[in-house]
Amino acid sequence: AEWRRPAERAMARAGRGRRAALVAAACLAAALVACADAVPKAWAAELEGFEEDEGDQYFTADAFDKGAQGKEELKRPPKMDREEMLKAAKEMKRDKLKQELAKAEANRDPNYVPWGERNFTYWINAFDAFSKAMVKDFKFELALIVFIGLYAMNYMHGSRQNEGVVLAWANTFGIQSDHTIYGRNFSQVGLDTKSQASEIIFRESQSSFKCYATGRRFCESAMTTLDLKKRQDVWSLLISLVSPSPDRLRIEVNMNPASMPPMVFAVAKRKDAKKLVESQKDIQMFAKMCEPSKERASTWPRKLTILSETRDLQNDVISSTAMKNVFSAEAFRSVEKYFESIHFTSEAQEGHKHVLRFNFKLPPPDRMSAITGLMEYVFHQIDVIGSLKISGEALKRAEQRRKEIEAKQFKDAHSVRQETAQRKREERLQKEMSPSQIAKFEEKRRRKKQNKQIKIMKSA
Repeated sequence: AEWRRPAERAMARAGRGRRAALVAAACLAAALVACADAVPKAWAAELEGFEEDEGDQYFTADAFDKGAQGKEELKRPPKMDREEMLKAAKEMKRDKLKQELAKAEANRDPNYVPWGERNFTYWINAFDAFSKAMVKDFKFELALIVFIGLYAMNYMHGSRQNEGVVLAWANTFGIQSDHTIYGRNFSQVGLDTKSQASEIIFRESQSSFKCYATGRRFCESAMTTLDLKKRQDVWSLLISLVSPSPDRLRIEVNMNPASMPPMVFAVAKRKDAKKLVESQKDIQMFAKMCEPSKERASTWPRKLTILSETRDLQNDVISSTAMKNVFSAEAFRSVEKYFESIHFTSEAQEGHKHVLRFNFKLPPPDRMSAITGLMEYVFHQIDVIGSLKISGEALKRAEQRRKEIEAKQFKDAHSVRQETAQRKREERLQKEMSPSQIAKFEEKRRRKKQNKQIKIMKSA
C-alpha cells in the first residue's frame, strides 16, 4: 500500500498516454517482489525433499540385493539421517578406490620395482637401458654434443698450456726486475709499468702474444712476439701430428738510424736459407752467400749459412765474444735446436727501416733457461751494431751500391709503366682497325720483337 500511493499520485499528474506504462511498470514490480519471496522457499523445499526422498535411494543396499535393474524399480528405503548418508558415501568411495587400485595392480609392469627396493644395481641397470635407448634414437645429436664438449675442453686446456709457456718466458726474461734480462736492459717493459694494472704481455690471440720494451741505448724499441702452437684448436693439433710446428720467439729491434751503418747481413741454417732469401727482398737485392773468413772457417758451424752484403762485414758484425758463446762449434751444439736465423738490415721494405731480427725456437716451460745464451746474445748484438764504425771507403761503396739499385728499380718501374701504356694504346687501336690491319700490325710487332732479340744476342 505504501508504494501504491505515490504511483497513484504520479498517474494523476500524468496524461492518459503515460498511465498505461506506469500501470505495467507497477505490475512488473509486484511480480518481481512475489518471485523474490517464492524462489528461496521453493529451493529450500526441493533440497529438503532431496535429502528425504531421492538422496536415500542411492545409498541403499536392499534394493540391489533383490535384483532391481532400473531406477523405477527401486523401493523407497527407510529414512536415514545425515551422518549415515555421509558414512555410506565414504564407504562407496573407498570401494571405488579399491577397484581402481586392483585394476592398476593388474596392469602394472612386471619389472616395476617400488621406490623402497631400488638399490644401486637397479639404478645402474636403468641408466644402461636409458643410454641404449638414447644411442639408438639420437645417434647424430649425441655425436654432435660429444664433439662440442671435447672441442670446448681442448680449447680451455690448450689455452692454459699456451699461457703457461708465456708465463714461463716472462718470469725468466721479461719481468721488469733486476733479476731478468729485459729488466736490466730496458727502462720500461710494457706500455705502462708504473701502474699496478699494467700488462707486460699482450694477447693478440690464444696462440700469439707480444711484449713491448723501450728505453735502451742504440735502439728505439723492441717488440718480442711469441708465436705458439695452436693448442686450443683441434684441427691444428691434428695437422701438427703430420707436420709439427714448434713454439717460436721473434725479437724485432728498431735501431736508431744514426746508430746503424748501411748493411744487410743474415745468418740462417742451410735448410732455411732459401726460404729466408725468398721472403726478404733486401737480401735478394744486396746480400749474397759468403763463406766464413779464414780465421773462423775451422770453428764456424757447418749447418749455418752466411748471407752478407760484403765479405768483410761478417767479421765486424759477429764479434769474437759472439763467436765464443754462440757461433763456435762447441757452443752452438747447446743452442742448435733453438736457433733459426738472424737478420740485420738498414733497408727493410716494411715498417721501420733499420731493424735487427732474431728468430728462435722456444723450449718447454720447465727448461726455459736453455735459451739464456741466445737472449743475452740479442742485447750484445745491439751494442755491437750500435758501436760499429765502418771505414769511409766501405761506406762510400755501400752508398754507391744503393744508388745503383735505386736507379735500377726506377728504370724497371718506368719500363713497366711504358709497357702498360703501350699495351693500352694497342688495345685501343685494335678496336678501331679492320681484321686485315690487325694482322699486319701483329706481323710488324713480331718482327720488331725478333730484331730486338737478335741485337741482344749479338751484344752478348
